[in-house]
Amino acid sequence: MRTRIVSGLVGALLAAGVSASVMAAPALAETGQESRHHWAKTTVTVDSGAAVALDFFGIKLTALWPATGSTPTFTFPVCAKRGGVVELLGGLRFTANDKAFTVYAPVVNTDIGVVKAGRLELFSIDGQNLVLTAAGAQALNESLGFSGLFSQGFLFGSFVTSH
Repeated sequence: MRTRIVSGLVGALLAAGVSASVMAAPALAETGQESRHHWAKTTVTVDSGAAVALDFFGIKLTALWPATGSTPTFTFPVCAKRGGVVELLGGLRFTANDKAFTVYAPVVNTDIGVVKAGRLELFSIDGQNLVLTAAGAQALNESLGFSGLFSQGFLFGSFVTSH
């Protein structure tokens, strides 16, 4: 049961570890007006089971400016939205074992069902749920010094974008 909780839980937010980081500039052009006025926001709520697992394994999540919040709820300003693609500002840092994994400027693409940070497909989207991908699990495990703690299919939490 401990492994199941851990695999589901650790897979998602943006985090900390060995100083690994995934950075991405927004893919869509930002207008001057959008850069001054963030007209929408995306709220990510960490699943309660994931939050318990992250805490159990000493994994801390930190919002990176201009994102705000703390576990279980983080809010990201939207810098661009076109169709099913939403570019977010700020990020999340996962930290554990004196190491870190950072996800900055994530892009939520509901058209293809993924959340990316740079080239890394971190989460798949299942309805409003954020589910860790195999690539996301590998990146978190390697960056934070875990061996198989995170796994594909781990329910990290849910998201909602509002105007």
